[in-house]
Amino acid sequence: MSVTGPLVTIGIPSYQCADFIAEAINSALDQDYKDLEVLVVDDASTDGTLEVLAGFDDPRLRVLVNETNLGPGRNWNKVLDEAHGRYVKVMGCDDVLLPGSVSAQVAVLEAHPDVVLVTGARVLVTEKGRRIMTRRNGGLKGRVSGVAAGREIVLHGSHVVGEPCATLMRVSAIHEAGQFDESNPYCIDMEMYLRLLEVGDLFVLDFPVASYRIVQDSWSIAVVEDQFEDVAALLREAASRRPLGITGKELETGLRHAKQLAFGRQWVYRVLYDVELRRKVLYLFVGGWNTLFGYLAFSALYFFLHNYLADSLILVLSYIPSILNAYFGYKRVVFQTKTRFIEEFPRFSVVYVVALAVNVVAFPWLRNALHLNPYISQGVFTVALVVCTYIINKRFSFKQKAE
Repeated sequence: MSVTGPLVTIGIPSYQCADFIAEAINSALDQDYKDLEVLVVDDASTDGTLEVLAGFDDPRLRVLVNETNLGPGRNWNKVLDEAHGRYVKVMGCDDVLLPGSVSAQVAVLEAHPDVVLVTGARVLVTEKGRRIMTRRNGGLKGRVSGVAAGREIVLHGSHVVGEPCATLMRVSAIHEAGQFDESNPYCIDMEMYLRLLEVGDLFVLDFPVASYRIVQDSWSIAVVEDQFEDVAALLREAASRRPLGITGKELETGLRHAKQLAFGRQWVYRVLYDVELRRKVLYLFVGGWNTLFGYLAFSALYFFLHNYLADSLILVLSYIPSILNAYFGYKRVVFQTKTRFIEEFPRFSVVYVVALAVNVVAFPWLRNALHLNPYISQGVFTVALVVCTYIINKRFSFKQKAE
């Protein structure tokens, strides 16, 4: 790592990233901060990544290609070895820097000599770039002492500093703390940040600085359980360090949080990338919305028409928009198609027909026999419809039939 060249090195270790690396490089080169270099170290890709890299013509871009595959840890450290900047960022080849993020982070490091690491929030996006959520830094804001930041990592049991794309590090602090630990692949950055925070302080910006892409075949999806075991071992090791002052109870809290986060992350990834599971979740969501829609339609009609039309006719009229809403809701939200016929929709519609028939007969009886408010009576059938729909359709096959 040299400090004689540009002030900032944005390092991009790449492997099999032809679909995304151009966007990552452009997000770095398009920063309003210009005293930087973009260093790509490709780990012997075979998917067309090198052809994409050959299409760039910018003097600030350096591309190094490994003759053989080194693996993630060694490749990340090669980025550090080859960096010319005084400050360095290591970002994923499928991540994106948000405009103005580098200049904001450089300003912090220039103004605070004791800060070794500056970070900010991250926008999590799907493989296709659809926003999932903004992930912040566990309540940390502004300047935080290294000891306090290290404690927060252990207590939260999570990566409160943030993914590498969100951070900018002081190279002199890396010289003192050491590079990435190649033996700890699943939390390689978190482990290094704990060591960096023994050297100096953390600064947390209060706005997003990067987009972090969750890719279907990424480490985090395939090895969530292994990742948790590595994080748990790291937390135990960090808690043993005297400066952090972590008690046994606090460590247990951190480990419990880490387990909960691993479970939640696994569920989110499954919903995002397991098409069948995602459709079932959407199916229940749309079913709940449609049931509420039907209840509101009934309430409106009953409020305006109960003096003029019989209860049963109001029920029939209220179910007409409900069935239409169900058709378009399931077709466009669950199946996400505008041109195909939903093969199971006739079977699904039977639920509504049966529920309507039961309502027409039972609703007036229930209301009169038990002297219930009509809205409460219809609420009972609303809940019954949800349960009935779920039981009948829980083995929904989600097939489609072309027109």
